[in-house]
Amino acid sequence: QKVRRNWRRPPNAPDKFSCTVEVRQMPDGEVLSAQVTKSCGSPALDRSVQDAVLRASPLPQPPDKDIFQNDLEFIFKP
Repeated sequence: QKVRRNWRRPPNAPDKFSCTVEVRQMPDGEVLSAQVTKSCGSPALDRSVQDAVLRASPLPQPPDKDIFQNDLEFIFKP
């Protein structure tokens, strides 16, 4: 949800699409990198999603620190 709130929809972006993003984060949720591994369908959409992840830093932490993962992969859908 935090990534979605930080997403700035590019002009002419389709209503429906999805892409896969690989995120590397620190234990405090600070995003170190965000890489689109499955395209949203255009370079502009890919960049907008990648930028949204970076702006969402720090990401929310799980309620249980034992399930924290440095590397996350998620599917972004508007």
